[in-house]
Amino acid sequence: MTRRTNTSLTTSLSILETTGRVLEIGTRTTRILTGNNRMVVVPNSQIGVSQVINYSYPDPTYRLETDLGIAYGSDMPQVRKVIQDAIQAVEGVLQDKPIEVYFLEYGDSSRIVRVRWWIRSYDQHRSMQDKVNSALEVALASAGIEMPNPTFDQNLIVDHQLIQELRGEGQD
Repeated sequence: MTRRTNTSLTTSLSILETTGRVLEIGTRTTRILTGNNRMVVVPNSQIGVSQVINYSYPDPTYRLETDLGIAYGSDMPQVRKVIQDAIQAVEGVLQDKPIEVYFLEYGDSSRIVRVRWWIRSYDQHRSMQDKVNSALEVALASAGIEMPNPTFDQNLIVDHQLIQELRGEGQD
């Protein structure tokens, strides 16, 4: 039985709801180490008939995105500038790739803005999402740009007769 282990196989990918780093490809199975440090053994027969997402090939760079709710009345050119400046200042964000800011839609309590940026590799996606989200929150607050929470109006209809009956009033 030939087992192929090669340092060039340290590829990040997703197969059958398993995401991790390929450590070994054998004749019958592929071994994947998950982010939780668990070894998953996937039969090659399942890999051949499943969608495989390779996060390392042909290019290891990876684009992240997040959606933000921006208060109605905010100056959108200022919002875009604050967002772009905040993301550019985060260490690990690729400077040679574009930072995109799109006004997507009108939400119930805010305007929805999608922000996209690039990082060196998929392996960094969680830590970089955290760093960028934290930087965005600080930068927007510092610029006086509100990210409102959803608000809802509730109307309460009071049945006075039922209240009196529950209190025992109006009974003989």
